[in-house]
Amino acid sequence: PTVNLAATVIGFWLFLNILDQLSNYFSEKYRSLRENQQFTVTYGYFKLYSTHFNGLFSRLQKIFGPCLSPWFAFGSFIGCSFMILSVLLLSSVIASELTFDQPPQIITPIVPGVNLPYHQLILYLIAILISAITH
Repeated sequence: PTVNLAATVIGFWLFLNILDQLSNYFSEKYRSLRENQQFTVTYGYFKLYSTHFNGLFSRLQKIFGPCLSPWFAFGSFIGCSFMILSVLLLSSVIASELTFDQPPQIITPIVPGVNLPYHQLILYLIAILISAITH
């Protein structure tokens, strides 16, 4: 089922891109529409350029701008702190593997074919993709 889903998504974007290329090549009306509306179609996404919402974003920035600067600074601090901690944690895991100590395992590496069956690899990659998109 997951292979069919992946094939369907890839097929959809391939069809859409081919349709876009053919329409762009054969239709002057489509070309002018793309230039006037400033949109492009590529594999996996649409790009649409607009200045329609600039006034709204300008007003929101004036209202919430002073609050956002400390918020993003705090997020940067937390992100950098956890990045340093993760490097230290992974270094300790590697050091314990090299010294053959058996401390309590904090991280379990996922190795396809060893502790992750190959038939679940697509599901694992989809879960990583979803978590990357939401984060």
